[in-house]
Amino acid sequence: MEPGCRFDQTCCRDLKRANELRRFCQKEIRSKLSAITGFPREWSAEGRLAQPRCLFAFHRHLLRGDSNSSRKRELRNKLVEKLEQQIYRNMQIYGLLSDKECPCSLPKSVEQYVYLFSAAESSNDVIRGSLLMLIERGNTKEGNDGTEKKGIILHGLEQNCDCFFRIIETLLQKILHFIYK
Repeated sequence: MEPGCRFDQTCCRDLKRANELRRFCQKEIRSKLSAITGFPREWSAEGRLAQPRCLFAFHRHLLRGDSNSSRKRELRNKLVEKLEQQIYRNMQIYGLLSDKECPCSLPKSVEQYVYLFSAAESSNDVIRGSLLMLIERGNTKEGNDGTEKKGIILHGLEQNCDCFFRIIETLLQKILHFIYK
């Protein structure tokens, strides 16, 4: 989420550095994921669940007030198109879109990957809100005997937390070693 309508190139540098760290830890991640019973083989072979797709959101400044709505829409569409072109070129320059090993992907050319928030809109993290709602709903379920029962999400989290935290701890150690070597 960018505060204005300018693309910050540090995003590309951060993605490139994150990809270097991911590649550095990839062999160990693959072995840890393949050791988990029932974990999909394709995911463990890739070393990640999926290749993330990027969406860039910008707060747009108010367009000139003297323009009519069709002119504002045209200017907005041009701004989105130019931002997409700029982001695509920058990501190509940094080598973020070149091959299967790239850290992320952009949607197909028919789909937009830049969104402009108007002044009236506010950014809302729908995924976070949905997860919090599911966890809250899972916490309040009651069993047949009247005792409070854990929901399926919390039960699944407890079952896999130890394994997950061991993997995260190993990853953090590798990242710190990579950074401070």
